[in-house]
Amino acid sequence: MPNLQRCRVACLDSDGVTHAIEVTAESLHEAVGLALHTLRKNGWVGELVEGLARIDVVVTHPAVTHSVQVKDWKRWLDRPGRSPRELALKSRLRALL
Repeated sequence: MPNLQRCRVACLDSDGVTHAIEVTAESLHEAVGLALHTLRKNGWVGELVEGLARIDVVVTHPAVTHSVQVKDWKRWLDRPGRSPRELALKSRLRALL
């Protein structure tokens, strides 16, 4: 059974504006992918500079915060999956981008 977590995902755009969104995800990587997909479609969000952008993910219960450089997340996404589950997740996340 999936371990879905409600998360608040925030990042800073190239204009210095912080944007946050709530997503429900099974993993840190899925939360980042879902947030990037939604934020990039939003007209209020400036460019997310991949080499510099940091994504903060706060799991709301119990409260846990994770920070990920977008370039590191993309590097993880580009590597081959290590299990069928990870392969499926990466395929789904690539389709969002």
